[in-house]
Amino acid sequence: MLFVRAARVLEAGDEITDGYISVLQLSWERRKKLLARHGFGLSDDRAVVEDALLPESLARPLLDRLDSAEEVEDFQRLTGAAEELVRSRLTWLGEGRATPEVEAAATRLGPGLERLLLGGLAAAAYVAVAVVSAQLGEHARAAAAYAHCCWLMEELAPHNAYHASWAVEALLEAARGGLPVQGYVRYARKVLESHCGPGALEAALLARSRSNLQPDQIAASEGWQWCPPGEPSLLCETYQEGGQCMLVVKVEVDERLASEDLEVSTSRLVVRLRLRSKWLSVMLPCRVRADAAGPVRLSKLGRSLRISLPMD
Repeated sequence: MLFVRAARVLEAGDEITDGYISVLQLSWERRKKLLARHGFGLSDDRAVVEDALLPESLARPLLDRLDSAEEVEDFQRLTGAAEELVRSRLTWLGEGRATPEVEAAATRLGPGLERLLLGGLAAAAYVAVAVVSAQLGEHARAAAAYAHCCWLMEELAPHNAYHASWAVEALLEAARGGLPVQGYVRYARKVLESHCGPGALEAALLARSRSNLQPDQIAASEGWQWCPPGEPSLLCETYQEGGQCMLVVKVEVDERLASEDLEVSTSRLVVRLRLRSKWLSVMLPCRVRADAAGPVRLSKLGRSLRISLPMD
């Protein structure tokens, strides 16, 4: 059964046609198809921000490189270039150089904005790294790559069927690579049960005749895990401290961090973090006084950190 909500007023006798337009594309790509097929465009927050940060003139050269990429290293270079481009554009935004309309839309999109931009710009390259790695028998790398795709989808389209498929593939590749599967099981269960209902993971694994997972491995990993294995979770919260409105950025990771693993820089609207070799740009929900940022507080276990910022 398919339920459809019309994007414009329909009159009696209007023809209704279907046409799939992927959310794994930037706004200018989706807008062209919508205008051609249905006569309307895009003006939501995501489109406003993507138009400003990743216009066709900046994104097209990178997307054109996909056509000539063949080896896993080619796709890894593409994802690296995409991450560098998105970081530079978020730095530009964080310095307060965008229009008020773009800034307001970006703050509403929140701390997951980097994932939203990367998913629209380079989802195909990230998936290619996972698929080609699996074909080469590099199962640990494939599991991590599929998990990263899922991390992007948590922000881009959490209920998309691709998300469910990639969560299962991450689990299967982890098992093939001899990795601990508990986190992959719990995460895949969360995604599939949210997408299809209780028992969906077990049903999906039954359909995979080549799965080498044992029933006791599934049963022993009870419950859900909200973030893909190996990927950080991000949260921004507000509180009052001595009459000052404060914003706290919280980050949680799987593996223990030490102080030397961290590097933090803050602008008016973006916190940039280095967690070992991984870089993150956290879009803040409001402007902050970057020069008055508090120290980075790392938990005793080294798996969570927080940064307090006075709101401007």
